[in-house]
Amino acid sequence: MRRISDKTKNQKRVQREPVRTKMTVSGKATGPANANIKSSRGIYPKTYVSSDKPFKWSSWLLGVFIFALFLLIYWRTCCPTIFWWDSAEFVAAVAILGIPHPPSFPLYILVGKLFSFLPLFSLSFKLNFLSGVFAALSLSFFALLLLKLFRTFFSGLTGDTKMLFIVLIMTLFVAGLNFAFWIQGIRAEVYSLNGLIFILLFYCGLNHIAEEKNHQKNPRWLYLFFFIFGLGMGNHNVTLLSTLPAFIYLFVSSDSSGFLKPKNLGAFLIFFLLGCSIYLYLPFRAINSPALNWGNPTSPEKVVTSALALKSVKQIGLTLNYTLVERIKDAWIMICSQFTLFPFLLSLTGLFFLLRKHFKLFIFFLLLILGNSATIIILPSEFISTSLDFQGYILPVIFSFAFMFGVGILFLLKSINEWIVRSNFSSGFNKSLKIVFSIFFFSISLLPFVTFYRLADLSKNDLAYKYGKTVLSPLERNAVVFIDNPNLYFILSALRYGEGYRRDVAVLDRSLLQAEWNCQQERKNYPKLFSDIKADLRGEYLFLSLMTQGLNRNFPVYMEYTERDSELVNFLSPAGHLYRLGKRFSTELSPELLKKQRDFESSFYSRKEDKIFQRDVDALRMFVYITYRWGLYYEQRGMFKDALRNFSSALELDSSSSELQVKVERLRNRLQLAKN
Repeated sequence: MRRISDKTKNQKRVQREPVRTKMTVSGKATGPANANIKSSRGIYPKTYVSSDKPFKWSSWLLGVFIFALFLLIYWRTCCPTIFWWDSAEFVAAVAILGIPHPPSFPLYILVGKLFSFLPLFSLSFKLNFLSGVFAALSLSFFALLLLKLFRTFFSGLTGDTKMLFIVLIMTLFVAGLNFAFWIQGIRAEVYSLNGLIFILLFYCGLNHIAEEKNHQKNPRWLYLFFFIFGLGMGNHNVTLLSTLPAFIYLFVSSDSSGFLKPKNLGAFLIFFLLGCSIYLYLPFRAINSPALNWGNPTSPEKVVTSALALKSVKQIGLTLNYTLVERIKDAWIMICSQFTLFPFLLSLTGLFFLLRKHFKLFIFFLLLILGNSATIIILPSEFISTSLDFQGYILPVIFSFAFMFGVGILFLLKSINEWIVRSNFSSGFNKSLKIVFSIFFFSISLLPFVTFYRLADLSKNDLAYKYGKTVLSPLERNAVVFIDNPNLYFILSALRYGEGYRRDVAVLDRSLLQAEWNCQQERKNYPKLFSDIKADLRGEYLFLSLMTQGLNRNFPVYMEYTERDSELVNFLSPAGHLYRLGKRFSTELSPELLKKQRDFESSFYSRKEDKIFQRDVDALRMFVYITYRWGLYYEQRGMFKDALRNFSSALELDSSSSELQVKVERLRNRLQLAKN
């Protein structure tokens, strides 16, 4: 290729209008070219940005490198099999193209189904790995977005290309290796896809601003923005809606081509609805009655109810055991802890720099942070700081603080460099100082990785899978199981539909038997069990009728024991995690059965010493849940020593539970009195 001389390049740069200008650390333009140019309205850079100039191949190669690097990290720490809660439900829903809980996530289900056709590995691992693909892609596009942001708004801080590359890598480490983001990329969940959608929306918005600056009136990036936004509504709409005020401010404050004109708004609505058409999956699939058909959304009203999760919205309210101020405090402690102390302080440095030098950009990120953090402050009925879902809600906040971390590093490195130049040190000493400070800041960017690696490493975590197998494996053929625990119900569904294990077992969620759609679903799944059951029965009446029907037809019937089952306690015998229902009333358990159950419980207690178990908050909750219900069963049977043993084990892991404390103290006193 013919080389172009530096002189020719400079002549072309001079002929282009407006002229690029040098930027100081403060962000103010210097030189005669911009001396008389007034600042335009909106979030505009103070330098010229060519929107039609394509990315250099080096930028795209950087994106590919970032994708490969983080995909390798997420693959290395990916959960190998079924995980807890919604992850297990999504495995089952993807396997049979079912409809999970609202807002039903049609985008994730369809993309997951396409990915499931890849050869090798189990479905659960493929969906866990798919989350890593989404997470790595979002960081790859985030890298391109950072380049555009840094070069657009902070050109005075990015003169050194090598320094810019190092700061970019540091920013991505902070963004991709904090626990909230990392854990979403290694289990089957919708949040990493949501992070990718958010970054694509931000990328479209920034490109639109660049075209506005260059007086290009084509709103093509806005059309793409609203289409992606509508498509994203088919994934996790609450998170995206929380970012909408910030994006509206971004577009309105930089408007010069009539963003709010009715004609444009109509076009945006069309593209948005086109993206939302992904929800047509619900009625078309519900008509075919899949085995998992939450809400049975066959009508437009049911589709809207499912898409907007209206039943959950009606339950929103600050009926809390503590004040809103305390909830805000706990939420921000959770957010700050994702970065560890020093990276978060550097993020605050970047935020302060934005406040001083780019106020409108500061307002944009402030709206983004406040709007997104409100999803974990206001919406949940109960605040659980260790909830992995809560941490998935705040990915836009994570990206925002990661960006401000990069700005803070750029500002500090530039300031340090200017101080070194003013100090007139020798060239060798100057270079050494720069290397030392670069290593120092780079080590700070690795603090989230060092802090959360063990916690986020799920590569050997098969606890949920083993739990489900332990429940299903000892059951007789064609057994009927009543579950009163959505976590276990999802795990068993993933095993049966996703892994094809024990499809002969009928598993029903007792808590959902009051819902009409669930009764219709289970009637089609298990017609023999429901054959003589009245169609209008719901709730506990239906539960008791199904148990009786199962016993009369000689089906092995098992159930989880709950507080409301005291009248059934003498008809139930322990069988591992479940209890088998018998036809006869029995006040005592056989010694052989008791020994077998106690051995099973002892082997379960030994898991407390497992390091993987100790790092899994969901496994710890399930341990408390299981041992508590064992203790409850023994207490109501009058077997107080066994009850005390189980309640005490639960209290070891949940020492703050006042209910457990009362039960343990009462049983100890009772046994002491009996001994005396």
